[in-house]
Amino acid sequence: MAEVFIGSYEQGSREILDYAIDWANVLTAESDTASTSVWYAESGSPTLGNGANGAAAPSLAANKARVWVVGGTAGQTYALSNTLTTTAGRRFEASIKIQIIDK
Repeated sequence: MAEVFIGSYEQGSREILDYAIDWANVLTAESDTASTSVWYAESGSPTLGNGANGAAAPSLAANKARVWVVGGTAGQTYALSNTLTTTAGRRFEASIKIQIIDK
């Protein structure tokens, strides 16, 4: 399955913000349930929260895959991808872009 682009967001270079991908429509269409969610950041991306660096670790709840992003370099745009695996073994991918700005 091809990766789906969800959207673009702006984040200040000193901010810690969370982003979520809601998989409810996909899971309802497939009559399946979410099992695991893994976030990937391209090389040189801002730090993803891990629960020990001032931001919560990625989570999966109520069909929403959530990731926290810590800072980044102003003027850069980064891609983050989420891979969701279901209890039936289906695998879905989606990505977001985050532009880091000075605030």
